[in-house]
Amino acid sequence: MNTCRKSLRDAGFHDFALLKKVNGDYCLTGHALSLVEERSEQERKHKQSIKIQWLIAILAFVTALLTIVQAGLVKLNPLLDLTK
Repeated sequence: MNTCRKSLRDAGFHDFALLKKVNGDYCLTGHALSLVEERSEQERKHKQSIKIQWLIAILAFVTALLTIVQAGLVKLNPLLDLTK
């Protein structure tokens, strides 16, 4: 637990009055908890947006390939011929 208190102090929580010392222990204030929650929400949204961007990139690539096939620039195997 001592390393946790030290890491909170080193992270700057003590400098901005986000920690208060109670009986020798450090406790997070309400504002600090809201900042931590906000940060975790931002990280979650960032990860979600990265996933969406990858899905859009894959969809764009597949669409480009299918467009090339439809334009007749590349001939597919007769097994995949959908004109019959």
